Amino acid sequence: MELLIAQQKRLSALGQEHLLSFVNELPEREKEQFLKQVTGSDIETVLRLYKELVKGGAKVDVMPPISELSAAPYVKYPKTEDEWFLWLEAKRAGVTALKSGQVACLMVAGGQGSRLGFEGPKGAFPIGPVSNRTLFQVQSEKVLAASKRYNRAIPFFIMVSESNEADTRGFFIEHDYFGLDPDDLYFFKQENIPAVDENGKIVLEDKGRLFTSPNGHGGCVKALRDSGMLEEMKKRNVHTISYFQVDNPLVRAVDPYFIGFHIMNKADMSLKCLLKRSPSEKVGNVVMHKGRLRVIEYSDLSDAAANLRDEDGGLRFRLGSIAIHIFDAGFLRRMSEEAGGLPYHVAHKKIACIDLKGNKVEPKVPNGYKFEMFIFDTLPQAQRSVVVETIRENEFSPVKNAEGEASPATSRADLARLYGSWLAEAGLKVPSGDIKVEISPLVATDGQELKEALAGKKIQVRDGLELTLDKLGEE
Repeated sequence: MELLIAQQKRLSALGQEHLLSFVNELPEREKEQFLKQVTGSDIETVLRLYKELVKGGAKVDVMPPISELSAAPYVKYPKTEDEWFLWLEAKRAGVTALKSGQVACLMVAGGQGSRLGFEGPKGAFPIGPVSNRTLFQVQSEKVLAASKRYNRAIPFFIMVSESNEADTRGFFIEHDYFGLDPDDLYFFKQENIPAVDENGKIVLEDKGRLFTSPNGHGGCVKALRDSGMLEEMKKRNVHTISYFQVDNPLVRAVDPYFIGFHIMNKADMSLKCLLKRSPSEKVGNVVMHKGRLRVIEYSDLSDAAANLRDEDGGLRFRLGSIAIHIFDAGFLRRMSEEAGGLPYHVAHKKIACIDLKGNKVEPKVPNGYKFEMFIFDTLPQAQRSVVVETIRENEFSPVKNAEGEASPATSRADLARLYGSWLAEAGLKVPSGDIKVEISPLVATDGQELKEALAGKKIQVRDGLELTLDKLGEE
């Protein structure tokens, strides 16, 4: 009763009394859970964001004047002997860090597979072209393979969300952690925050539940601090953190070249980028602004800026950010202690909810606002940064949509093509056309590693070929 009275006073002062309209209809246990949810939700911050970002028209400085922007410098993917010499120097620095145990991986995996027509965590989605390995297995085996290659355990930090934490933990247990030592796995949960409707009223998902959603991938900075993961990294002498998202199965989760460039430049934050296919490609745009690197979302970059060309005829803002980063652990600790934290962005969305009479509403047009933080907003705070070019075909084919672009079909095809190129690099004859082949990360994570793994073994490349440790030497 005391909790109910306290929330009645709080919500009345905030003009959100409607949240308790159905509280007396709830069974006692649900009533208690609902009041705990309301009590623990930062409604005050959400209402402030609505006032500032929606009603007040305030915006994060997403698109500065073009005159203030310039092209970002970057390390080009190597083609010449001199360029390769620099990359090999970076690799040596990266390998040294890996062998000393100073590197950890951080995977963002808070999403559900609903957009793919799949029930459960997105990471549990099957993606292997032949084996149907899940995204979780593909990424975990990359971390395990690197741990074995460099003879040092690589701590693996996985950010989950309220909606998929239990299922994700259960999935890893069910699959025996994909061979990883449970002591090297760390699950931590990002914060969920409420949404508001067009009139600034906090949205009810049901009579006994607020509608909440994860606070964006930028929420990982706060979540790392609040969960004690930053302290755990400190205990494990982690200096360098490789950050990636679960839904890109091509990502090099542990890349000694990238790690090395980050370390050699003494960077706070580093980015992998690719050359954009078109001015309007849906990736973040890496630019220089007032002497600092920053990322501008594709939807925020003006057409005039997107179409600017340099003297070489290429796009001035040609670098696309693909959510592959490296962080200095000390930098993340400093960012987590910043009083203001990362800025919030607002998104106008369709939100399933109930109305004031308790009826279910399935909107066909946006009816409310969600608020989230973006991890790339840490970039302008970095004293030193480095951008490293990667090749699209080698490292970027995310699974975002059920069909069409960035779908399971395109990602599986890209995986098969990549594996085929490794087989060819290893000196094997690969049949022409689109064939399904798959290589376990435990066998190799690039063509050179595959060549080493296949030394002295006879393999016939055919459609449906799957190379795993137990299958090497067959055929």
